[in-house]
Amino acid sequence: ATLCTIILPNEFYIRLIKPNSLSRKKLQQYSERVAQNHPKLRFEDPEDELEVGQLVYVKHDQEWSRAKIIALNRPRHKGIFIRVLLIDKGKFASVFDCNRHVVDLPDKNCTKIPPQSKKLRLEALQPIEEYTDYVTKKPSFRIANKWTEESLKFVTTLLEIAYRIEVEFSNYGD
Repeated sequence: ATLCTIILPNEFYIRLIKPNSLSRKKLQQYSERVAQNHPKLRFEDPEDELEVGQLVYVKHDQEWSRAKIIALNRPRHKGIFIRVLLIDKGKFASVFDCNRHVVDLPDKNCTKIPPQSKKLRLEALQPIEEYTDYVTKKPSFRIANKWTEESLKFVTTLLEIAYRIEVEFSNYGD
């Protein structure tokens, strides 16, 4: 697995690396089909047809990828733009030209392929802060309300080290 996006130190996405898997090959075929036929797959009226939670293909970094719409924005007089999760890459993206860079699924069967990224959460990991105990006058630690810069760097370093370790999932895809 590959570390993709760190949302918080205790919440992040990884991407499963199975380059020769049947799922990966099928996704590549779907992306190629979208690249060739995207004008035919465009939505007639994205403002009316797109909705949060919908699975679509978006053009991001010069390639077409499956994406789940997580937010719709309709600023006055500017058209629609969306925020998506690239479900096979574990990354977030904003798409501002929905008429050209968002298309419908080329085949409903592509929804049967599980996402190639997975959101993970380290449940017991919490931010801490140093404080001085008023009774003993000694430094101590307690749970904090938000992550400090030091905590972010520490956990990010741990995740980067763990990123180099191969992770295997059982019962996931093919």
